[in-house]
Amino acid sequence: MLKVFMMSTNDVPGYRGDRKGKANSVMNFRQVEAFRTVLITGSVTKTAKAMNVTQPAVSRLLKDFGKETGLLLFERDGTGLKPTQEARQLFEEVNRAFVGLDSIMQAALQIRHKETADLSIAAISTISINVLPELVQRILRRFGNHPIAINTLTTPEVISEVKQDMAGLGIVELPVSIDGLSVERLPPIRPLVLLPKGHRLSKKQIVTAADFHNENYVALPSHLLHRAKIDRIFADQNVEPRLVAEARSTFVAARLVSLGVGIAILDPFVAKTLRSEVDLRPVDFDIQYEYIIVYKYNRTLSKRERYVCDYLHDKFTEFSQTDLE
Repeated sequence: MLKVFMMSTNDVPGYRGDRKGKANSVMNFRQVEAFRTVLITGSVTKTAKAMNVTQPAVSRLLKDFGKETGLLLFERDGTGLKPTQEARQLFEEVNRAFVGLDSIMQAALQIRHKETADLSIAAISTISINVLPELVQRILRRFGNHPIAINTLTTPEVISEVKQDMAGLGIVELPVSIDGLSVERLPPIRPLVLLPKGHRLSKKQIVTAADFHNENYVALPSHLLHRAKIDRIFADQNVEPRLVAEARSTFVAARLVSLGVGIAILDPFVAKTLRSEVDLRPVDFDIQYEYIIVYKYNRTLSKRERYVCDYLHDKFTEFSQTDLE
């Protein structure tokens, strides 16, 4: 594996030069960068522009890099340079090293971002959109204007962020693998039926599966666990809703209901967010949404993080109630 060092000969213990007694400089990052950029751009001119140096400087870096590697890396091709087979082989290793450096820089940016934020939360979209904005407002009022980082991610990404200390807290829905993390279960909540304003089913106190028969129906994607459970309930009771739209986003599904496209079964977060635009009713389905807060195992939470957890417990208790007034 190619190892790139950024140091001078004075940094090398026991440096004695090469076997011929000549001063032997250590390969440096700029040489490798010039080599890689030439292979990518195919031009010394473009490389000089990309590196913000002169063309002679690029030529010198390439020449020095060739000496350090002991390989013939380029051949003259008219007025330009043509990479040799050895150069192309070496480029593969160099490029892998640079990919690693890019990953390091990305991690550094994330760490810096986390350090500038007193509180960092990673959550799936339905929580980030419908729950966290009000929470952020409350935190700022209570604790002052210190930075808060909110990352909207997929469930695997949330777990990864927490495990890698990129986020202090994560909020996801079960089921999910939570090995090595502390977990706080939030009160389970039940779905609601969203109806266009004035819909005939708005007169009912509770909507049943049979009420969906031949109704225009807006559904979430079929691969989702809750969609599969709902479909099974319909199938068991020989209910056939008229599927008119399938939306990947709960917010989009709710908006379609508000426009009169159809009725939908969604989590109470987005449902109550749009309560002024739709009618909401409980549904008699045996379905629950179960969410958890995760953080690094045995880590002591800060005051702000504890406040977040307590707020979410209270909020989920509120959402678990069926009072729709």
